[in-house]
Amino acid sequence: MSYGTLLETQLACIAQHLRDHCTRIAKHDPNDRLCVVLDIDETVVRNLECVWGTRPRDAPAPPIPETQPLRHVLDELGIAYAFVSSRGADLEEVTRADLERAGWGGYCRLILPDTQLDSAADVAAFKHHARCQIAQAYTIIATVGDQVTDLLGEPLGQPFLLYNPFYRVDPLTGDDATYSESE
Repeated sequence: MSYGTLLETQLACIAQHLRDHCTRIAKHDPNDRLCVVLDIDETVVRNLECVWGTRPRDAPAPPIPETQPLRHVLDELGIAYAFVSSRGADLEEVTRADLERAGWGGYCRLILPDTQLDSAADVAAFKHHARCQIAQAYTIIATVGDQVTDLLGEPLGQPFLLYNPFYRVDPLTGDDATYSESE
């Protein structure tokens, strides 16, 4: 099974679980401002070339079209979505363009760090604090990402971890297990 087929299958399954989860929650409190928080790289855009050093970090990242069913579920249910990424604030303009190109415009928040995050612990702490900011205005009902560091700390809602066969960041040691294109 190719990565594209595996990702499409996984995202279709997550979209269905997310739809069920969001529908259940929306029925309990239809006046609540609900939000799903998503990572960006390897979640809605492909940024592997930057990880591998074959593309400048400020170059456009290609969209992952298989994520569109997730966005359609959120739009259909009237649920807001926000992005929290460890990309630096110096890449905000490129990041906004990447999200638009990927069909993910209309988000309620985009939160990027002002400074370089040097470890997995820094990333996890930053994402936790960013979700706390979002939770001041919304009830976070789910978080979607491709790394465990995307899903550490509250508020989180239901976590959804996407399969990433290209690299994995160990949340305990901070080690980055990056796999080459040939592996």
